[in-house]
Amino acid sequence: FALACFLCLLCARVAAGEEHSSGSGRIVAVADLHGDFDHAVDILRAAGLAEVDDSDAKAVAGDGLPYDRYRGVRWIGGNATLVQTGDIVDRGDFARDLYKLFSELRRQAPEAGGRVVNIVGNHELLNLQRDLRYVSPGDNAAYGGAAKRKKAWAADGELGRQILEEFEPLDVVGDTLFVHA
Repeated sequence: FALACFLCLLCARVAAGEEHSSGSGRIVAVADLHGDFDHAVDILRAAGLAEVDDSDAKAVAGDGLPYDRYRGVRWIGGNATLVQTGDIVDRGDFARDLYKLFSELRRQAPEAGGRVVNIVGNHELLNLQRDLRYVSPGDNAAYGGAAKRKKAWAADGELGRQILEEFEPLDVVGDTLFVHA
């Protein structure tokens, strides 16, 4: 199902010839974060794109579970375009926190004239297809167990919907094509 959705999105984007301009801002691309929240934050800070809350106060998701590392984020990238080229998930323990962080950045960036794009990676597709061989025990624990994680990654689950509705199979910024390879 997920692969079919991905292919439909890809064909629709290519057929429509959609292009998104980054305006006069700079373009920053980041690949394959694989659940590594701390290094992702270091990259966003070094690029001058985000201020991340380091307080001890735990942020809590709508399901009542607290995030392990995510406390809050503020877009400071102005009119920059941030392209994350997929594979936020698997191998590391903090993918759930990263999806929340990027969801907030996607919401906030346009208010400052910026843009955040998330590209679907093969590990997002693997999870949507229930191929969980790369999921860490810590990632399962972040959701309150493997069953709750599977529910969140279902096509109608919190993360499954986010991937299918808000992530892109590809994106063109100016004259540059971004894909997960």
